[in-house]
Amino acid sequence: MGDRIELSQNDDHVGGRFKWEREPSCCSQLKAAVDEDKFIFVSNFVDGENGPNSFYMMPVDADGYLARSKGVQISHCPWCGTAIDARKHYPAKTKRR
Repeated sequence: MGDRIELSQNDDHVGGRFKWEREPSCCSQLKAAVDEDKFIFVSNFVDGENGPNSFYMMPVDADGYLARSKGVQISHCPWCGTAIDARKHYPAKTKRR
């Protein structure tokens, strides 16, 4: 993607600023859209204990401005149609006493 969306971003919430536990493996375009293009965003929400993170897109208008304030959650790769099964790496939590 030639143009990138410029958003105020939380370091652990969007692509390119976290490590993968399970990288998207369906096609190279999904991982690039998260890590490089900043077009697909990855939430900190997961589906189950070992399930995938929630992925979403931020729709923009022709001028590159956000078309709506909330993202659109996606569960399948927009390029190949495969169900997304990818997860961010989270550090192990220590138990409190």
